[in-house]
Amino acid sequence: ITGEDGEHFRLPPSELEFFFFVLAFAGSDTTKNALADGLQAFVANPGQIERYRDEESVRASAVEEVLRWASPVAYWTRTTKVDVEMDGQHIPQGGRVVSMLRSANRDEEVFPDPFAFDIGRRPNPQVAFGGGGPHHCLGAMLARAELRAVLDELLLRCDDIALGPAKAAHPNLTTNMSIYDEMPISLTERR
Repeated sequence: ITGEDGEHFRLPPSELEFFFFVLAFAGSDTTKNALADGLQAFVANPGQIERYRDEESVRASAVEEVLRWASPVAYWTRTTKVDVEMDGQHIPQGGRVVSMLRSANRDEEVFPDPFAFDIGRRPNPQVAFGGGGPHHCLGAMLARAELRAVLDELLLRCDDIALGPAKAAHPNLTTNMSIYDEMPISLTERR
């Protein structure tokens, strides 16, 4: 690993084991749920499916828009290490702060037309992975790669994509996310 200061160091085995556990298990629900929400958005906006097929240049930004749209993690809570002043509010050391990621991804001051699903949205400073810094999602790049691979397979290789009613726990407040149990999908291979 390369640190912020440019120095290289190795992670101890216990941290590597935890890292791979997080990649293998912790991110599976979030990626699955982002994909389910993203597919629903594409089916509801068929012009975006055509755009995905016709404009290779929007496929990477489509993944970012799916993440913004889905915001699979609704919120994060954090504890302040020091007293903080934020927007005129004093938050004492040890105070709890809640970051509402879904709300942030619909902020009208950040996103023009935030309730539109637009796969060509640029810039797209979505915060589905918690923003930057030490709490940024370890699996962010893996999630992006998985989403891109599935979107390419489904949208480029299939026609007549139809979704049945999704069965979900909306939202599961104990885990800070909506979890899909199932979402029937029917596909016809493109000719």
